[in-house]
Amino acid sequence: MQISFYKVALKKRFPLAISRGIRYHSENLFIRYEKDGWVGWGEAAPGKTEGADTPEAVQEALEKFIASGIDGVSIQALYDRARALEVPPCAYVGLDTALWDWTAKKAGMP
Repeated sequence: MQISFYKVALKKRFPLAISRGIRYHSENLFIRYEKDGWVGWGEAAPGKTEGADTPEAVQEALEKFIASGIDGVSIQALYDRARALEVPPCAYVGLDTALWDWTAKKAGMP
């Protein structure tokens, strides 16, 4: 099992306008999960209200969580553990998506 992180600066094609302001760009963290020759990808979008407001904070939270041992653990059990350990949701979703993508690709789904 190998997990890699890639910080990517994204310019929004159309600005995102919400009550807290307008965002023209963002920095997200892409997560690459590789095992048994298959690769799954996930994306985490840091959020100030989510407990990890930078890509670096997201990566730090995920590295700590991954160090607790994730290989051979079901995705549902990992979700439950992430909630119990209070892993920021905006961080965990990136790993969760990568794991589901990997699972689908291994099963021959797009």
